[in-house]
Amino acid sequence: MAIIRLEPFNEADSLRYRLDKLFDGMDATRVAAWTRQQDWVTTAEVSETDDLVNVRVALPGLEAKDIDIHVSQAAVLITGERFQSELQPQEQLVSSEFLYGKFRRVIPLNVKVKNMDAKADMSNGMLTLAIPKADDERNRVFQVKLGEPQLAESVDIS
Repeated sequence: MAIIRLEPFNEADSLRYRLDKLFDGMDATRVAAWTRQQDWVTTAEVSETDDLVNVRVALPGLEAKDIDIHVSQAAVLITGERFQSELQPQEQLVSSEFLYGKFRRVIPLNVKVKNMDAKADMSNGMLTLAIPKADDERNRVFQVKLGEPQLAESVDIS
């Protein structure tokens, strides 16, 4: 059996060398191109009541005319575009962390909904959707009888 010596510092030096080679050719213009994003992602929150699925989506700086909403029985699709505001002639943009451009967000729903009855509201940069649940998705309790091979009986508790 051969004895192999572990030399952790040689491994660390090798990793450092590889990382240095990776970043050697980078300059400021390449970094700016890598960090620039054409598309951005909205943040969303989904909650439920017995009758509704509520979806809230943060869309700061957007107006209703910039947003398209499509609701299916299984998901919500929100698309739109955020445009950069025009600068005044005496203004020069020094730095910006805002993300501009098109966005597309699909929010899956874990219950079936009545997509035709969905209601939307936009206020203070927050899109709120209230989507009624389909009747067969409402909270039901099933009674199962032990020892009897028969179908469970459905009891509506709403």
